[in-house]
Amino acid sequence: MVLFSEGMNRQGNIYFTLPLVRWFLFVPSGNISSTQLTQIDPQYRRRLSSLSRMAIVAASSCLKEEIPQLHTVFATRHGEIGITVKMLHDLFIQTRPSPAAFSLSVHSTAPCFLSIARSEHSSFTTVSAGTETLFAAFQEAAGQLAKNPSLSLLVICADEVLPEVLSKFGDSTDKNHALALYFNAAAMQKELVFESDALCGERSKSQPAIAFADFLESGRSQFHWHGSRHSWKITLNEKSH
Repeated sequence: MVLFSEGMNRQGNIYFTLPLVRWFLFVPSGNISSTQLTQIDPQYRRRLSSLSRMAIVAASSCLKEEIPQLHTVFATRHGEIGITVKMLHDLFIQTRPSPAAFSLSVHSTAPCFLSIARSEHSSFTTVSAGTETLFAAFQEAAGQLAKNPSLSLLVICADEVLPEVLSKFGDSTDKNHALALYFNAAAMQKELVFESDALCGERSKSQPAIAFADFLESGRSQFHWHGSRHSWKITLNEKSH
């Protein structure tokens, strides 16, 4: 069985596989308490946005044990949008934005805090690609595993509901969420086979990370997703013994 490959299939479409070990979806029902973030030093915990809190809870629940030299791909469509909107409002009312808020408004805030919590010095990558963000993260993971097949790699996809001022760009059914997936060829439990071609069919409306987690939970063998540029088919294969 091929644990990993990347490139084009015979029809010229994108094709790659990923070795899934385990995954965890976190959809908070309210505020995230400090008891869920005990791995974060209190001096940093106070500074965490809700997006970073979700990402860290999902990642910690997915990983369970210490994994040395873990590389991370962090994917978010909107990033720290709540902090960004607040800073823009401050500028609008001619109030100086908080330097601390500015430092926490970048897309890499969550993986930075996660690396601090884990004392992890390996690299991480951040990805943002609109409705294709989750699948762009999978492609980034595939590229890294192609370069180093023995790599331990964590993919985190997290987003918040858009602030009210931007709500027309979201959907009324959107939820705060963070999905974490751990990939490693040697410890693989299931193989994910990704195939895509040019967009065909009506664009999918549900949040891709939540829909993908529902697929993994369901036991189905295939998942279809129509994004803004591509249609994706993901096949789930059980590990061969």
